[in-house]
Amino acid sequence: MAHLLRRVSEAAFVPRPRATERGRGDRRSSKGPSAIPWANGELEVLVRPTWIPGLSPDEQSSAPEAGLLLDLEWLGQGRGAQGRGRLLLRCRREQLAAAGLGEPCIGPPTLERGDEGRVVVAELELRYAGVVIHRDRAPLHGPALCEGIAALVLEGRLRPGLGERLEDELHLWALVEQEGEGPSLPVPSARAHLAERLRVLGLSELGELELLEPADLLPDVPARALARGIAPRALQALRDDFPRRFAFEGNLYDCQVELRARRVTLEAVRVKRGGGEPPVRVLPRFRGFAVEYIKASRRLRLR
Repeated sequence: MAHLLRRVSEAAFVPRPRATERGRGDRRSSKGPSAIPWANGELEVLVRPTWIPGLSPDEQSSAPEAGLLLDLEWLGQGRGAQGRGRLLLRCRREQLAAAGLGEPCIGPPTLERGDEGRVVVAELELRYAGVVIHRDRAPLHGPALCEGIAALVLEGRLRPGLGERLEDELHLWALVEQEGEGPSLPVPSARAHLAERLRVLGLSELGELELLEPADLLPDVPARALARGIAPRALQALRDDFPRRFAFEGNLYDCQVELRARRVTLEAVRVKRGGGEPPVRVLPRFRGFAVEYIKASRRLRLR
Protein backbone atom coordinates (compact mmCIF):
# COMPACT_ATOMS: atom_id res chain seq x y z
CA MET A 1 0.00 0.00 0.00
CA ALA A 2 2.80 2.45 0.86
CA HIS A 3 4.36 1.87 -2.56
CA LEU A 4 1.06 2.51 -4.35
CA LEU A 5 0.36 5.68 -2.38
CA ARG A 6 3.75 7.09 -3.36
CA ARG A 7 3.52 6.10 -7.03
CA VAL A 8 -0.15 6.91 -7.75
CA SER A 9 -0.96 9.43 -5.02
CA GLU A 10 -3.62 11.04 -7.23
CA ALA A 11 -5.67 7.85 -6.84
CA ALA A 12 -5.94 8.37 -3.06
CA PHE A 13 -9.45 9.52 -2.11
CA VAL A 14 -11.29 10.13 1.16
CA PRO A 15 -15.02 10.49 1.87
CA ARG A 16 -16.07 14.11 2.09
CA PRO A 17 -16.81 15.37 5.65
CA ARG A 18 -20.12 13.94 6.92
CA ALA A 19 -20.53 12.03 3.67
CA THR A 20 -20.43 8.71 5.53
CA GLU A 21 -23.20 9.87 7.83
CA ARG A 22 -25.34 10.88 4.85
CA GLY A 23 -24.79 7.45 3.32
CA ARG A 24 -25.82 5.69 6.51
CA GLY A 25 -29.15 7.42 6.36
CA ASP A 26 -30.02 5.38 3.26
CA ARG A 27 -29.16 1.96 4.66
CA ARG A 28 -32.78 1.06 5.23
CA SER A 29 -33.32 1.11 1.47
CA SER A 30 -33.72 -2.31 -0.09
CA LYS A 31 -31.22 -1.24 -2.72
CA GLY A 32 -28.56 -0.42 -0.14
CA PRO A 33 -26.96 2.92 0.64
CA SER A 34 -26.71 5.57 -2.05
CA ALA A 35 -23.39 6.66 -3.52
CA ILE A 36 -21.49 9.24 -1.47
CA PRO A 37 -18.89 11.81 -2.62
CA TRP A 38 -15.19 11.06 -2.28
CA ALA A 39 -12.45 13.59 -3.11
CA ASN A 40 -8.69 13.83 -3.58
CA GLY A 41 -8.37 17.63 -3.41
CA GLU A 42 -8.89 18.12 -7.16
CA LEU A 43 -11.61 15.68 -8.17
CA GLU A 44 -14.85 14.61 -6.56
CA VAL A 45 -16.51 11.36 -7.57
CA LEU A 46 -19.36 9.23 -6.26
CA VAL A 47 -18.64 5.85 -4.70
CA ARG A 48 -21.31 3.37 -3.74
CA PRO A 49 -20.51 1.68 -0.41
CA THR A 50 -20.26 -2.09 -0.24
CA TRP A 51 -23.66 -3.61 0.54
CA ILE A 52 -24.30 -7.30 1.06
CA PRO A 53 -28.00 -8.16 0.50
CA GLY A 54 -29.66 -10.01 3.34
CA LEU A 55 -27.48 -8.58 6.11
CA SER A 56 -28.78 -6.03 8.59
CA PRO A 57 -27.10 -2.61 8.74
CA ASP A 58 -25.21 -3.63 11.88
CA GLU A 59 -23.82 -6.70 10.12
CA GLN A 60 -22.49 -4.78 7.14
CA SER A 61 -18.76 -4.10 6.99
CA SER A 62 -17.62 -0.78 8.43
CA ALA A 63 -17.31 2.13 6.03
CA PRO A 64 -13.74 2.73 4.80
CA GLU A 65 -12.09 5.97 5.90
CA ALA A 66 -9.79 6.25 2.85
CA GLY A 67 -8.68 4.27 -0.15
CA LEU A 68 -7.24 4.07 -3.65
CA LEU A 69 -9.81 4.32 -6.43
CA LEU A 70 -8.32 2.21 -9.22
CA ASP A 71 -11.00 2.97 -11.82
CA LEU A 72 -12.80 6.22 -12.62
CA GLU A 73 -15.47 6.90 -15.23
CA TRP A 74 -17.21 10.13 -16.20
CA LEU A 75 -20.82 10.42 -17.28
CA GLY A 76 -21.83 13.51 -19.25
CA GLN A 77 -19.77 16.40 -20.56
CA GLY A 78 -18.47 19.73 -19.36
CA ARG A 79 -19.48 21.04 -15.95
CA GLY A 80 -22.39 18.64 -15.81
CA ALA A 81 -20.13 15.57 -15.94
CA GLN A 82 -20.39 13.27 -12.94
CA GLY A 83 -17.55 11.03 -11.82
CA ARG A 84 -18.00 7.49 -10.59
CA GLY A 85 -15.32 5.61 -8.67
CA ARG A 86 -14.89 1.85 -8.62
CA LEU A 87 -12.41 -0.80 -7.49
CA LEU A 88 -11.70 0.75 -4.11
CA LEU A 89 -8.62 -0.54 -2.34
CA ARG A 90 -9.15 0.34 1.32
CA CYS A 91 -6.54 2.00 3.50
CA ARG A 92 -6.35 4.07 6.68
CA ARG A 93 -5.90 7.80 6.98
CA GLU A 94 -2.67 7.20 8.89
CA GLN A 95 -1.28 5.51 5.78
CA LEU A 96 -2.03 8.62 3.71
CA ALA A 97 -0.14 10.73 6.24
CA ALA A 98 2.79 8.31 6.31
CA ALA A 99 3.01 8.55 2.51
CA GLY A 100 3.49 12.32 2.76
CA LEU A 101 0.02 13.29 1.51
CA GLY A 102 -1.95 16.22 2.87
CA GLU A 103 -1.43 19.89 3.69
CA PRO A 104 -0.26 20.90 7.20
CA CYS A 105 -2.48 23.23 9.22
CA ILE A 106 -1.27 24.84 12.45
CA GLY A 107 -3.61 25.49 15.35
CA PRO A 108 -3.26 28.44 17.76
CA PRO A 109 0.32 28.41 19.13
CA THR A 110 1.18 28.60 22.81
CA LEU A 111 4.36 29.15 24.80
CA GLU A 112 5.41 26.27 27.04
CA ARG A 113 8.39 25.51 29.22
CA GLY A 114 10.65 22.83 27.74
CA ASP A 115 13.86 21.13 28.87
CA GLU A 116 15.96 23.91 27.33
CA GLY A 117 13.70 26.91 27.95
CA ARG A 118 10.52 28.15 26.31
CA VAL A 119 9.23 26.48 23.16
CA VAL A 120 6.37 27.23 20.78
CA VAL A 121 3.83 24.42 20.78
CA ALA A 122 0.69 23.97 18.69
CA GLU A 123 -1.74 21.34 17.51
CA LEU A 124 -0.72 20.22 14.03
CA GLU A 125 -3.29 18.87 11.61
CA LEU A 126 -2.61 17.21 8.29
CA ARG A 127 -5.56 17.71 5.92
CA TYR A 128 -6.24 15.86 2.70
CA ALA A 129 -9.15 17.05 0.55
CA GLY A 130 -10.48 18.90 3.60
CA VAL A 131 -10.35 15.82 5.84
CA VAL A 132 -8.04 15.57 8.86
CA ILE A 133 -5.84 12.51 8.32
CA HIS A 134 -3.45 13.13 11.24
CA ARG A 135 -3.46 15.27 14.38
CA ASP A 136 -0.68 15.80 16.88
CA ARG A 137 0.42 18.37 19.48
CA ALA A 138 4.13 19.08 19.40
CA PRO A 139 6.82 21.80 19.41
CA LEU A 140 7.02 23.67 16.13
CA HIS A 141 10.04 23.58 13.83
CA GLY A 142 11.00 25.04 10.47
CA PRO A 143 8.38 27.10 8.60
CA ALA A 144 5.73 26.09 11.15
CA LEU A 145 7.83 27.67 13.91
CA CYS A 146 8.03 30.92 11.93
CA GLU A 147 4.24 30.91 11.54
CA GLY A 148 3.75 30.29 15.25
CA ILE A 149 6.18 33.01 16.32
CA ALA A 150 4.54 35.48 13.95
CA ALA A 151 1.15 34.79 15.51
CA LEU A 152 2.53 35.23 19.06
CA VAL A 153 4.27 38.50 18.16
CA LEU A 154 1.03 39.91 16.73
CA GLU A 155 -0.81 38.86 19.90
CA GLY A 156 1.76 40.77 21.95
CA ARG A 157 3.01 37.65 23.75
CA LEU A 158 6.47 37.92 22.19
CA ARG A 159 8.42 41.13 21.55
CA PRO A 160 5.66 43.44 22.92
CA GLY A 161 5.09 46.46 20.72
CA LEU A 162 6.63 44.95 17.59
CA GLY A 163 3.27 43.74 16.28
CA GLU A 164 1.77 47.22 16.53
CA ARG A 165 4.77 48.76 14.77
CA LEU A 166 4.49 46.21 12.00
CA GLU A 167 0.78 46.90 11.52
CA ASP A 168 1.52 50.64 11.33
CA GLU A 169 4.22 50.16 8.69
CA LEU A 170 2.02 47.90 6.59
CA HIS A 171 -0.75 50.51 6.80
CA LEU A 172 1.69 53.13 5.52
CA TRP A 173 2.87 50.75 2.80
CA ALA A 174 -0.75 50.37 1.63
CA LEU A 175 -1.04 54.17 1.41
CA VAL A 176 2.16 54.30 -0.64
CA GLU A 177 0.72 51.77 -3.08
CA GLN A 178 -2.36 53.96 -3.48
CA GLU A 179 -0.48 57.24 -3.79
CA GLY A 180 2.54 56.33 -5.89
CA GLU A 181 3.14 56.15 -9.59
CA GLY A 182 2.91 53.01 -11.68
CA PRO A 183 1.27 49.66 -10.92
CA SER A 184 0.67 48.93 -7.25
CA LEU A 185 1.70 45.77 -5.44
CA PRO A 186 -0.51 43.84 -3.00
CA VAL A 187 0.44 44.43 0.61
CA PRO A 188 0.81 41.20 2.62
CA SER A 189 -0.92 40.60 5.92
CA ALA A 190 1.15 41.23 9.03
CA ARG A 191 1.35 37.52 9.82
CA ALA A 192 2.37 36.56 6.29
CA HIS A 193 5.04 39.28 6.14
CA LEU A 194 6.53 38.45 9.53
CA ALA A 195 6.57 34.70 8.96
CA GLU A 196 8.28 35.18 5.59
CA ARG A 197 10.92 37.49 7.10
CA LEU A 198 11.66 34.93 9.81
CA ARG A 199 12.02 32.20 7.19
CA VAL A 200 14.34 34.32 5.04
CA LEU A 201 16.49 35.14 8.08
CA GLY A 202 16.79 31.43 8.85
CA LEU A 203 15.23 31.44 12.30
CA SER A 204 15.39 27.90 13.70
CA GLU A 205 14.61 28.32 17.42
CA LEU A 206 12.70 30.73 19.60
CA GLY A 207 15.77 32.20 21.32
CA GLU A 208 17.04 33.61 18.03
CA LEU A 209 14.11 36.04 17.92
CA GLU A 210 15.75 38.22 20.59
CA LEU A 211 18.85 38.62 18.40
CA LEU A 212 16.86 40.31 15.64
CA GLU A 213 16.40 44.07 15.42
CA PRO A 214 13.02 45.59 14.46
CA ALA A 215 14.61 46.79 11.20
CA ASP A 216 15.24 43.14 10.31
CA LEU A 217 11.51 42.39 10.48
CA LEU A 218 9.75 45.58 9.40
CA PRO A 219 9.13 46.36 5.71
CA ASP A 220 11.35 48.99 4.09
CA VAL A 221 8.54 51.42 3.33
CA PRO A 222 10.82 54.43 2.59
CA ALA A 223 12.58 52.47 -0.17
CA ARG A 224 9.25 51.42 -1.65
CA ALA A 225 8.01 55.02 -1.48
CA LEU A 226 11.08 56.33 -3.36
CA ALA A 227 10.61 53.64 -6.01
CA ARG A 228 7.08 54.94 -6.55
CA GLY A 229 8.11 58.60 -6.74
CA ILE A 230 7.17 59.64 -3.19
CA ALA A 231 9.73 61.86 -1.46
CA PRO A 232 10.57 61.40 2.26
CA ARG A 233 8.66 64.56 3.21
CA ALA A 234 5.53 63.36 1.38
CA LEU A 235 5.87 59.96 3.03
CA GLN A 236 5.98 61.60 6.47
CA ALA A 237 2.88 63.60 5.55
CA LEU A 238 1.04 60.36 4.74
CA ARG A 239 2.10 58.96 8.10
CA ASP A 240 0.95 62.07 9.99
CA ASP A 241 -2.32 62.66 8.12
CA PHE A 242 -3.60 59.08 8.02
CA PRO A 243 -2.96 57.10 11.22
CA ARG A 244 -3.90 53.44 11.24
CA ARG A 245 -5.81 53.89 14.51
CA PHE A 246 -6.79 56.71 16.82
CA ALA A 247 -8.18 56.80 20.33
CA PHE A 248 -10.63 59.12 22.08
CA GLU A 249 -11.78 58.87 25.71
CA GLY A 250 -10.91 55.19 25.93
CA ASN A 251 -12.49 54.29 22.59
CA LEU A 252 -10.30 52.92 19.79
CA TYR A 253 -11.03 53.18 16.07
CA ASP A 254 -9.53 51.61 12.94
CA CYS A 255 -9.02 53.97 9.98
CA GLN A 256 -9.51 52.52 6.50
CA VAL A 257 -8.20 55.01 3.96
CA GLU A 258 -9.18 55.28 0.29
CA LEU A 259 -6.94 57.99 -1.14
CA ARG A 260 -8.37 58.04 -4.64
CA ALA A 261 -11.95 58.22 -3.35
CA ARG A 262 -10.92 60.81 -0.71
CA ARG A 263 -12.75 58.82 1.95
CA VAL A 264 -11.88 57.41 5.38
CA THR A 265 -14.00 54.75 7.07
CA LEU A 266 -13.83 54.36 10.85
CA GLU A 267 -14.61 51.07 12.52
CA ALA A 268 -14.70 50.55 16.28
CA VAL A 269 -12.02 48.27 17.71
CA ARG A 270 -12.92 48.94 21.33
CA VAL A 271 -15.81 51.14 22.48
CA LYS A 272 -16.84 51.75 26.09
CA ARG A 273 -20.44 51.33 27.15
CA GLY A 274 -22.42 54.26 25.85
CA GLY A 275 -19.69 55.14 23.37
CA GLY A 276 -20.09 55.32 19.63
CA GLU A 277 -19.01 57.58 16.81
CA PRO A 278 -16.33 60.12 17.77
CA PRO A 279 -17.07 63.87 17.58
CA VAL A 280 -15.93 65.53 14.37
CA ARG A 281 -13.73 67.96 16.33
CA VAL A 282 -11.43 65.15 17.56
CA LEU A 283 -10.92 63.41 14.21
CA PRO A 284 -7.39 63.27 12.77
CA ARG A 285 -6.72 65.69 9.94
CA PHE A 286 -7.37 63.18 7.13
CA ARG A 287 -6.69 66.05 4.66
CA GLY A 288 -10.32 67.06 4.74
CA PHE A 289 -11.53 63.72 3.35
CA ALA A 290 -15.08 62.51 3.86
CA VAL A 291 -15.33 60.40 7.02
CA GLU A 292 -17.84 57.59 7.61
CA TYR A 293 -18.39 55.47 10.71
CA ILE A 294 -19.54 51.85 10.54
CA LYS A 295 -22.04 51.05 13.28
CA ALA A 296 -24.10 47.83 13.35
CA SER A 297 -23.64 47.32 9.58
CA ARG A 298 -24.82 50.91 8.94
CA ARG A 299 -22.66 53.73 7.64
CA LEU A 300 -22.95 57.11 9.37
CA ARG A 301 -21.53 60.15 7.61
CA LEU A 302 -19.51 62.16 10.12
CA ARG A 303 -18.01 64.71 7.74
